[in-house]
Amino acid sequence: MRLLFEAEAAQNSAVHGKSVHGIIRLHKHLILLRSLHYDYYRFPGGEIMPDETPEQALIRTVQAETGLTVLPESIRECGAVREVCSENGEKITVREHCYYDCEVSEKKLPHDKSTDRFLPMPVLLPDALTLNRSEKHGAVSGEAAFQTMLRRETGVLQYLQEIQQVPAERIPVRIAEPEVLYTPKGQKWAVRLAMIISIISLIMSVLSPLAAGTGASLAGVKNPNEGGMMPPDSAFALYALIWGALMIPGVLLSLLALTCSVTALGIRLIFRRSKYIGIAAVAVAWTAFGYAALITVPWLAVIIPEWIRRMISI
Repeated sequence: MRLLFEAEAAQNSAVHGKSVHGIIRLHKHLILLRSLHYDYYRFPGGEIMPDETPEQALIRTVQAETGLTVLPESIRECGAVREVCSENGEKITVREHCYYDCEVSEKKLPHDKSTDRFLPMPVLLPDALTLNRSEKHGAVSGEAAFQTMLRRETGVLQYLQEIQQVPAERIPVRIAEPEVLYTPKGQKWAVRLAMIISIISLIMSVLSPLAAGTGASLAGVKNPNEGGMMPPDSAFALYALIWGALMIPGVLLSLLALTCSVTALGIRLIFRRSKYIGIAAVAVAWTAFGYAALITVPWLAVIIPEWIRRMISI
């Protein structure tokens, strides 16, 4: 197994041991054990028994500490950390810690696996590093064995962070970013203008009969439609004037709102590689509105003064 780094052992010991640790990724998190007494993170795992293979020991210890079931076919070597000490000028390996990438069959942690010492939990890698690098670990902080373990676990976390930035022995895979749809400012303003005009037009359309009816009622006209469209009656002339001044501009505003909406669609088509269709939509919309305005506005310019003249002359 590839050597990640060497750590100075807490004490000189001739006893050689070997431990395994699981690097378990769940979504964007690592499954780590948080010490409830001394506030640090470590990888789940434990010592290899004499009758076990490293894989069997990994499955057993991860199950015991987290409640998660390691999939045997997913186990892959990540690297080893050796705890060494010096004796007569020579380095002696006291313990070797082997770290394995692995996957688990569960999609979330069990809720009944917390103990009085460690709590398995999903942690973002930078958060785990920040906590382990802090100096707030209580009375145990001064112990050499604790410092050896903490440096080892923190060193492996640091290694994982580095290979996330520059993947080791892997071909970088480019993931195509989703296309960001560009919305032209002209389209935004056309849509906003259409909404504002539509609201004004709706209000005018609703108010026109109400206002005209109220005006006629105040003038004493019981049935404004009696006597034809324009009877020689000042009250009816007032009614018609109010109705025309509100309803007809409301209709024109509705046409303008529709024109702005079609214009917004045309602008969208122009920027979505349908240039000619978009230009045609804008041209048709404003041509139609122009014809409506040319027919309606002169009619209003003639009829409204006539209404006013008749109302005054009566």
